[in-house]
Amino acid sequence: MKELQKIMKLAVLFAVFFSISTTTNSQCTTWKDLEAGSTEKETAETNYQIYKDHVKEKNYEAALVAWEKLMATAPAADGKRISPFWDGIKIMKALNKDETDAAKKAERNARIVKLHEQCIQCLESEKIKLKRANTPEKLKAKIADQLARQAEDMFKTVKSPAAEIYPIAKKAVEMGGKDITYKVLQPYAQSVVDMYKAKSVPAEEARRVHDLLNEIADDNTIKNEELADKYLEEKNAKKEKRARDVSKLYTKYKIRMNKAFKKVESEIFDCAYFKELLIPDYEEGKEDLAVVKTTYAKLKKRGCTDEDTFMQELKAQFSKLAAAQNAAAQNQFNENNPAFIAKKRYDAGDYTIAIEKYQEAIAKDANPENQAKYHFRIASIQGRKLKQYAKARSSARTAAKLRPNWGRPFMLIGDLYASSSRRCGDDWNQRLAVLAAIEKYSYAKSIDPSVADEASKRIGKYNSSRPAREDGFSRGVDPGAKAKVGCWIGETVTVKFK
Repeated sequence: MKELQKIMKLAVLFAVFFSISTTTNSQCTTWKDLEAGSTEKETAETNYQIYKDHVKEKNYEAALVAWEKLMATAPAADGKRISPFWDGIKIMKALNKDETDAAKKAERNARIVKLHEQCIQCLESEKIKLKRANTPEKLKAKIADQLARQAEDMFKTVKSPAAEIYPIAKKAVEMGGKDITYKVLQPYAQSVVDMYKAKSVPAEEARRVHDLLNEIADDNTIKNEELADKYLEEKNAKKEKRARDVSKLYTKYKIRMNKAFKKVESEIFDCAYFKELLIPDYEEGKEDLAVVKTTYAKLKKRGCTDEDTFMQELKAQFSKLAAAQNAAAQNQFNENNPAFIAKKRYDAGDYTIAIEKYQEAIAKDANPENQAKYHFRIASIQGRKLKQYAKARSSARTAAKLRPNWGRPFMLIGDLYASSSRRCGDDWNQRLAVLAAIEKYSYAKSIDPSVADEASKRIGKYNSSRPAREDGFSRGVDPGAKAKVGCWIGETVTVKFK
């Protein structure tokens, strides 16, 4: 009896497997799978060319007829392209543009999602083999890209529920990693926010997605700007424009996704989170009343109480600055001062204009001390806000030359090295980047007593991230040896183990 039950279970499993396999194959049939020389094969090839011609002419009604015939027999064309799926999505969108019948529109929207799924299925089963996805890594990246496109269409066109978009977007990012297309940023952000509001995901998951997507956007913005600079040097205008356009798109979509997170940021982030976010800017601008006031107001809004030590510091600093300010005379001067306008633009988030105004201030002011201050502010914006690390370092060095024995520019360079260390290759090179940051803090401390305490705190914070002695020995590197840091840093450091 038991043996009979075992045989029956195996038979059921085989039937299910055969059914799935058959479905996959039928959804991914190519005209090469059809009988050679048959009318069906020739008709499929003909229908492919017919619908392509109609799509090119934007004659979508006629294109649909030939496309449907192709999809019924050979949806995967010759097995080397996914254009039938993409073209089908294009046809559905075009026909829906002027559609007034809600049922037809819904049917086409469902077809759009199905075509994405079918395309992914054919890629995963390798029934379609793309020339540009001819390795497991490239195929994985291509599938991730297709998932991202599906998430975007479900979000923008189909208006699918967040519960359906969320797993698709999540899988796209998991598969694509840091190189995933900007297209997934907004669908993933909005869907996780909606899922959080519906109590379907916890605050921790919403925070994780927020941090991950911002990191992806920032990394790709930097990467494409660096590529654009490289192409500029190579005088390749076409590639330079492409890289800068992609960089702008990541920035644009980052803004959109963070608008979604803004609706719940007070719920998913606490006072401690916002303090960590705002303190660096406050430390640089603590002598500016507007910075102190804005920092206090933002933290108060985020649930920080007046019993908090830092909030007490802000109140004391505000009182000190307000008492010393000569409002009338200062305002009259500031209205015509490019540096003041720059600060206003900075507060408004117009960082590019802020830099331009600081450059105007430098050109108008012959005082080296003031020039140094403006160069430093430019460096801070480039590094902390625009993530243009190399440009920020250059601006900081200029500031340091104009004002000898000023430690603040080197503190900034140290911060840039430390914050970008994770992008510097393997663990050894990341720790070398930390050494470069520590050296900058140490140098700042040695020339400027006013930053000594702050520099010591930074050094103490990063001491545990120095290279391990055993890692150095395995590379034949002794204490005190010189080593060059990779990535954008490119400096030579003295190896000191933790």
